[in-house]
Amino acid sequence: MNTNKNGDVNLTYDELNALLDKEIGHGTDGRVISFDRNRLIKLYHKYVRYYKNKKQAIATEDDTDMKIYHKGDYKKVDDTFDMFRFYEKEENGEFIRIRNGEAAIKSAQERQMKVTNTRLPQNSVYIDGKFAGCTLLTIRGIQIHKLIGLPFALKRKIMKKVLYNVKELMDNYIYHIDLDNSPFTKNSCYTNDEGKTELVGHSHVIINPVTLKPQLIDLDGKSTVYTDSYSKKLEHQSLVSFNRLMIEFMLGIDLDEYKDEEDLSYILEKIGIDIEYIDMLVSNNMTYEDLNNFLDSTHGIERI
Repeated sequence: MNTNKNGDVNLTYDELNALLDKEIGHGTDGRVISFDRNRLIKLYHKYVRYYKNKKQAIATEDDTDMKIYHKGDYKKVDDTFDMFRFYEKEENGEFIRIRNGEAAIKSAQERQMKVTNTRLPQNSVYIDGKFAGCTLLTIRGIQIHKLIGLPFALKRKIMKKVLYNVKELMDNYIYHIDLDNSPFTKNSCYTNDEGKTELVGHSHVIINPVTLKPQLIDLDGKSTVYTDSYSKKLEHQSLVSFNRLMIEFMLGIDLDEYKDEEDLSYILEKIGIDIEYIDMLVSNNMTYEDLNNFLDSTHGIERI
């Protein structure tokens, strides 16, 4: 195993196989592996499959399958974008440069100095010189969804801290758009190497059980987007995911059971939410200031 002066890790094929035995978990993006006392390695599924199945080495050039994803309304006429440099068309007609893959990890390193409340990805990981994942600092604690039984006042306190952390990320053009990911979700699944479907949902917020300090995780891959400038669309997506997490964790409402807006409005009114906030909660149309004010408005509620 080779580590360069910047801290990036390069694995050989044999080292990869040895590391896979130390897997401690996986999600829809990749698998997480114990690396050393304070760090984890996250390897993305599509890269590992090529090596584990011994089909072929990942090409270093013309790697269309690895570099190009099909997605959305992007600048290229063939409706694809390069994972290392692509542009999303905003409503104002401008294109926002989004960093992805290896470029996102490098960007995270640069921005960590300004981000004090969240531990961003540390270094890139390569397999025989080809980008395949990243190293992460180990976050110890309890998944936020597993603390839903806490007193309401403590849950509100936690969500205030989470919102503050989300705001700090957005101020640095880092948009976590998957904060509401849950270990209890019915839709989060992964097809493993044997072709079997496994539930792999997990919270993207980890809580220190002593201090109740929250840490956001999954600051890479599909869950978090790094841009070079402000994006109104991505800010909205990030706040929507926070709003959904807040409803499920703090208010104790299973959104899988209340998909209809009228049903959700009814239950929110029933548990005592101020009418001025119900429409905003249901429509996922809240600004940072709205969310902060809403959390303050629930100060008098002792239990929901």
